Amino acid sequence: MVYLDNSATAPPLSAAIKEVSRVMRETDWNPSALYRPAIDAERIVSGCREDLKARLGADHVIFTSGGTEADNLAIRGAASRLRKPGTFLFSAAEHAAVLEQQAALEAIGNAVRIIPLTPDGLVDTVALEALLTPGTRLISVMDVSNETGAVQPIPEIIALRNKKCPSAMVFVDAAQSFMRMDRTRRLLASGVDMVSVSAHKVHGPKGVGALALATGRRSKLNPVTFGGGQEDGLRPGTENVAGIAGFHAAMIALDECGFNIVDRLRENKLRFLSILAQSMPDVWINGPSPSSDQAAPHIVNLSTPGIGGEVLVRALEREGVYVGTGSACSSKKKQRSPGFLAMGVQQERADRAIRVSLSPLNTAEDMTQAAAAIVRAHHSIYPYRKR
Repeated sequence: MVYLDNSATAPPLSAAIKEVSRVMRETDWNPSALYRPAIDAERIVSGCREDLKARLGADHVIFTSGGTEADNLAIRGAASRLRKPGTFLFSAAEHAAVLEQQAALEAIGNAVRIIPLTPDGLVDTVALEALLTPGTRLISVMDVSNETGAVQPIPEIIALRNKKCPSAMVFVDAAQSFMRMDRTRRLLASGVDMVSVSAHKVHGPKGVGALALATGRRSKLNPVTFGGGQEDGLRPGTENVAGIAGFHAAMIALDECGFNIVDRLRENKLRFLSILAQSMPDVWINGPSPSSDQAAPHIVNLSTPGIGGEVLVRALEREGVYVGTGSACSSKKKQRSPGFLAMGVQQERADRAIRVSLSPLNTAEDMTQAAAAIVRAHHSIYPYRKR
């Protein structure tokens, strides 16, 4: 089997599975209690928290049930602190966990504006500058597009914020770049106020995520759920000790993999595309040029001529190769995603799109096998396409 849908979820590493099992059997106590076993559980939670703070350069880390909850806490938590409503800017490439908050924000008097994209899927910084005003309260831009792998120009966005609306918060969903790109470590130091990450995107368990906060007055939030006061009152509820332990174990295991993750990912992605181009030179790339600095090392979105993306995904499954169609969270919808619409991708091309997303654990042989499978599937299906 060759699994290339890691942007949807990355299968848990054995180290993470073992640690989750161990903690559930031995140490899965309530970390808020005062007896010794509970103190051991609290040490597991605080150990992962301190590691994340170091990796992200954060002043504070709040554990959540995943990236979606972290995104909601960042945006709704910021909105609830406002003395008066303002404008929230979301890039058109944002995850549904961000875009679907528009109605709730508008219901309490805020305005939401969508930042346009270039045809390559990058935030249009000229359009963004025109949207920024003193009334801008928050700017949300995903670090790396989960759909196209476009690496967003965060430094330029920070510079525009500092120039036009210095009190506005900048929130970055880094679920697709964390532990796969070195830049994630520098986001908060560069002027980003909040960063979200997710355990299952880095080969940890599902059901665990985190929101990292920078130092400063802009990074103050109010809770959006209420309960026992855990996580400094920002995310009440007994912490998922076993899941957090598995998250920590996955990060450590990736550290110890013995190779440069970024270089390995990019080398394997380009190898896959090179092999594919030899037999299918008319493949379209949806997003930035794969070899450019604007393209993530592990994600490529492409369309093949004459064959629908879903048809190709099913054909590849029969060969033991697993890829995604577009964004994992919108793949069952029968229309173009907001990101594709903003890029101007035509419906026919969008319908033919597949997303290939690599893991550091994929090998060169995996890429050869996947490219060959796509070529075989295309050649077997193309003669029978609808005309």
